[in-house]
Amino acid sequence: MATKRPSAPMIGLLLVLLMFGSIGAADAAGLTVRKVKQIAAQVIAKKAPTLTVARARSADRARTADQLAGRAPATYLDRAVGGFAPSVPLSAGVRTQVIAPITITVPPGVGFVHATGQIGYNGPANSLTVTWVGADSEACADGVGLGYDRRTFGGVDGSSRDLAVQDILLPVTPGVHTFQLCGYLTQAGTALQSSLTVETVAGNAAGGTSAPRTGAAPRGDILGR
Repeated sequence: MATKRPSAPMIGLLLVLLMFGSIGAADAAGLTVRKVKQIAAQVIAKKAPTLTVARARSADRARTADQLAGRAPATYLDRAVGGFAPSVPLSAGVRTQVIAPITITVPPGVGFVHATGQIGYNGPANSLTVTWVGADSEACADGVGLGYDRRTFGGVDGSSRDLAVQDILLPVTPGVHTFQLCGYLTQAGTALQSSLTVETVAGNAAGGTSAPRTGAAPRGDILGR
């Protein structure tokens, strides 16, 4: 009579049982397929609570990369800084730094910051005002830069007060940048309760394009004449 060879599945089950120490090598020789299956089921049920499924780290990284569009997580973390000045004197017709430079670190993948500066002008009636945000080496006294090109014009009326705001999107490169708030008054007065906030725009997620730098505001003198 021909000897029946054990099937591949049975050999696999025997190996599992031997690995977990559920049977000895000597006992394995006399086991039937049915008995092996019964023992295997008991062993798996006993070990199931402690068994884990291996995860592929490369798969986790790939899924994370898809969710972040292949960019570093820091790209999507908003960073913000702010400055405040309760009172700064303004000489007539002089570009003045109202809030000293504040510093922000722009992470890789971020190409814009959102800057908002406001100044409460207190001065004689019929005084004209100009407000803008300067970036990095764009000193207030020089009147240069994208913030200056798009400066905000205003005027003090009979109440002797004027609140001027510039809200602007400024292009940046990754790294450390500084921003300052600048003001101008045609007659001597005071900049009151001035504030400046700058925050990174996460990955420029909104898309779109920015307006050209040149021709975005009236040229000529500081008052755009």
